[in-house]
This record gives sequence, structure tokens and C-alpha cells, in this order.
Amino acid sequence: MPLVTIRGLLGSGAPEIGKQVADRLQVDYVDREIIAEVAARLHRREPDVIAKEMPPASLQGRIAEALDRSFAMGAGYEGSSLPAWEMPLDDTRYLEALRALIKELAAGQSIVIYGRGSQFILKDHPRALHVSVTAPVEVRLKRVMEEVRRAAGEVI
Repeated sequence: MPLVTIRGLLGSGAPEIGKQVADRLQVDYVDREIIAEVAARLHRREPDVIAKEMPPASLQGRIAEALDRSFAMGAGYEGSSLPAWEMPLDDTRYLEALRALIKELAAGQSIVIYGRGSQFILKDHPRALHVSVTAPVEVRLKRVMEEVRRAAGEVI
């Protein structure tokens, strides 16, 4: 039963390669479905889960995130009538849900899993093959630019 995790930087071609591998092996390929399932398990919106995957790039963003976490753990939400889905998503709950889902996928049938930390979560799995796709910066940049143009409806 093949179990493949694949990852790569933006523009590396990793998702396309992962889909091709899954097609050749005639197994399922999962990527964004993981986001949807983690969101459902946590009773959250998908953008909340996506935000957990993209850490803040700036110091200001990291400080704001830390303040959100401390507010969620402190008196700010005690006794509040905010529904759970409106509170900041806790890192621990997110990681537990993600780990559980990835391990469930790995325990099941053959599968190709794109990203989502699967290579780390399954690092000791005896039948996992971990693939990291690389490409030169120029190639990655060209692919990303082509994708942006395609999405914007321009002719390449």
C-alpha cells in the first residue's frame, strides 16, 4: 500500500507531480481536502485554518497573533457569549486535529498527501515515502507568474 507525502515551494510543481503520482499509482490525492476536514472537525471556517498554515511575516503580525492567543486564554473570553467559531483558533487544537487527520489518512488505503506538515507528522511511518520537489528560482517565478496571469484571465 503506497503512502507518499510530497511538498515543495510555491512554483516548484509539487502539487502537479503529486497528482501525477496518485494517478499512476491509482490512489487518492489529498491537498485542500485536509483544510476542509480540519475546519469541519474544529467547527471553524476554512480561512481560519488556512491562516494557521501561513504564519505572520512581520514582527507586528507575530505580536498581534500572540496577543490574540493570550486574550483567548485570559479573562477576555471568560463569561463571554462569543461562539467558539469566533474565538481565535488555538494552535494546540489546530495541530491536534491536523495530526489526527493525517494519521487517519495514513492508516487507511494508499494515498498521496500534499503538504500540510504530513512529512513531519508521518516521519516515522514505516511505509511512507517522503518527496520534496525543488526547482530553480527562475523556474518557480515563471510558473507563479503564469498562474497569476491565467487566474487574471490574461493570455500568456
